[in-house]
Amino acid sequence: MYSYIACAHIASALLSLVAGALVLNWPKGTNRHKLTGYWYVGSMLVLNLTALAIYRLTGHFGPFHIMAFVSLVTLAAGFLPVLLKRPANKWLELHLNFMAWSYIGLLMAAASEVAVRVPGAPFWPGVFIGSFFFFAAGWFQLVRHRNRLLAKHGSAGAQQAVPADGPASRARG
Repeated sequence: MYSYIACAHIASALLSLVAGALVLNWPKGTNRHKLTGYWYVGSMLVLNLTALAIYRLTGHFGPFHIMAFVSLVTLAAGFLPVLLKRPANKWLELHLNFMAWSYIGLLMAAASEVAVRVPGAPFWPGVFIGSFFFFAAGWFQLVRHRNRLLAKHGSAGAQQAVPADGPASRARG
């Protein structure tokens, strides 16, 4: 029987996986992207906070709790720049990189979870193999697509980040 914390953890993990996939595949900067992004951030917060409350595996604070903190830091590092539009010339790049790594980390955790559920599979090799595959694939895809996404959306993002009374508006006026 699952506890309420475990149920919230599983539900938020599934919602995070779906919302993250949608955000990655939908056009960037749209209202749909933003709304789904908020769902992703909210569900990731619940996922990581519930992860910090689960001690069934080891009975004490362990490596998965550390990874939950890493995930929270990555999530904040991806969300705050887009929320604050700071730093002015790098917020979009920070948002893209950290949110991508947030989702890659989520996929790594999901793959690890599935790998250790295979009957007879050794625990730590399952965690490592599942994590490594998504780390490598995610890194490859991020390197492959990052410049194209920044070029496509970067100029609009940089212009949005300049205050109305900033140097760009003075140069135009």
